[in-house]
Amino acid sequence: MTRFTSATLRVRTWNTELNFRNTMQQFLPAIPVPWRAAARSLHIVLTAWLTLLVASTVSAAEIKFSTHSSERETTLDAKGEVRGIEHGGKRAFYVELVRELMDVVGTRSAIEHVPFARGLLRVQSEDNHAFFYVVRTPDRESTIKWVGPLDQGGFSYFYEMASARTGIKTLEDAKAVESIAVLRASVHETTLTALGFKNLYPVNSYASALLMLQKKRVNLTPSGIEGMRDRLRETGVPPEDVVQTPVVATETVGYLGFSKNVPDAVVAKWQAALNQVRKSGRYDQIYKRYYVSASAKR
Repeated sequence: MTRFTSATLRVRTWNTELNFRNTMQQFLPAIPVPWRAAARSLHIVLTAWLTLLVASTVSAAEIKFSTHSSERETTLDAKGEVRGIEHGGKRAFYVELVRELMDVVGTRSAIEHVPFARGLLRVQSEDNHAFFYVVRTPDRESTIKWVGPLDQGGFSYFYEMASARTGIKTLEDAKAVESIAVLRASVHETTLTALGFKNLYPVNSYASALLMLQKKRVNLTPSGIEGMRDRLRETGVPPEDVVQTPVVATETVGYLGFSKNVPDAVVAKWQAALNQVRKSGRYDQIYKRYYVSASAKR
């Protein structure tokens, strides 16, 4: 069986268009004058249709999926595919939700773990990539095609060590502390930078941020409530050692992002799949099985 790569399909599409154009040029003089305008219109329509058809096929077949910050909540199955661990937390849930969307769309792609900054750069600058979980912000809006939201969103708060309280009450207070650990290129870094924070310390993982807080190398780190529970479980930092401050750092809603070259029709198909999964009740089933902790179920 012949294996069609994107390059092969693009070449064959171009050759088809070229052959059609040459044929039109060859036979146009023989076509009665009143029909020539219609023939030219037919050429334009067929060429556009062929290009869109192949672009859609290529994008649907070759999209590369990646996620971030989920190594501790996922595992590899017998096929070597990334799977969420039951009751593992929100990252386990996102992985299984995207796998469910793949089933609905009718495709299956490997999911790769990457640092957040690398995954974001890929989906913003390279063709045929999908990346999750990405917060939709004004500075990212035009750089990605969006499917979602994947969850209901929520607030991120600043956290501090119980043994090294900062006493912050406002964002201005947070600006005055010595340093704040944030995930590199995350919505926390971009939003707080835009708000005028000069004391941010970018790191490559949420776990690293929490461990730096524990070692008192930084004064604060922002996190969602569920996210902090996941990080405490991941790092082994005693929950009683970390305190949530009253200061909201950001408000976040997460999405599945696609490269700009992915056709709108393909993105719409993924959005329809998410809508279907929500409506069917499968979303809630996956949420309870992977997001909700076993202790919370009892």
